[in-house]
Amino acid sequence: DGVKLSMLDDGTSAVAVYAVFSSSGRPLRALVLNSNYYDGSGTRSSQSISLSGLSGSTKTVVRLTAPAATSRVDQGAAVTIGGGLTFDGNCGTVGTSSTESVAVSGEAVTVTVSASEAVIVNL
Repeated sequence: DGVKLSMLDDGTSAVAVYAVFSSSGRPLRALVLNSNYYDGSGTRSSQSISLSGLSGSTKTVVRLTAPAATSRVDQGAAVTIGGGLTFDGNCGTVGTSSTESVAVSGEAVTVTVSASEAVIVNL
């Protein structure tokens, strides 16, 4: 029932936050993208982002990660969704995706997103 996509950040940093809303205006998911460049060597930086106005005790998160910003499946990179789901040379899925649980505290969740990585928060 996702019918509306809205940008939640102000567009001035390397971290973008988008939300998908239902036809009744209820938030369904948020995408947090850290577009800071990571070349695959050294320490991968990260940023923590808080989403507020949430109910419940936990939210689930799916992490989309690659070894580097330039990673390509056709060059042997293990681009993963949820830590274990990836794709073969014919774009077929291989493995299983898992979710992370994040506690809601004070009607907010905080997710940490590494450079060249994204997370989907199920709201």
